[in-house]
Amino acid sequence: MPKPERRSRWMHALLAPAALLWLSPLAWMVLTSFKTKPEIFDPAAGVLPRALQWTNYPAALSVAPFGTYLLNSVLVTGGILAAQLVTITLAAYAFARLRFPGREAVFLADDVVVMSAHPGSIQAIMTIDMPHPRDRGSAEFAKWYARINAALHRDPKRRQAA
Repeated sequence: MPKPERRSRWMHALLAPAALLWLSPLAWMVLTSFKTKPEIFDPAAGVLPRALQWTNYPAALSVAPFGTYLLNSVLVTGGILAAQLVTITLAAYAFARLRFPGREAVFLADDVVVMSAHPGSIQAIMTIDMPHPRDRGSAEFAKWYARINAALHRDPKRRQAA
């Protein structure tokens, strides 16, 4: 058996239980939605409902104006998405084409925001991809640093240098 295929099988064997664990709250919610009130609060009732209570869904939807809430969510989300697309497109064009005072300071502030919003992801990328500490100051470290900055800034000139 080729090595990549063997690694893929081991990866699936490790990730399948994790996926089941990750999906278990969703399964619990769906199964609980079909139970009666006494079944929900009875610890001896078990995980599966005795009989599927389809009437729970119309009852839940009749408590509040769900359609109004859904429409409101769609309108607000759509409006925000449209405004962000316009704003982001114009800002990206300005950063890509225009040179202005303070441009590098804005890029630095962007780095801080990105790294503070996703500290775990950035740390994982830097830890996995980072050269050995003894190589700091070497050409390998300089290339690594240039690659990280190019990825964060999406600057084609810096990406080619890496």
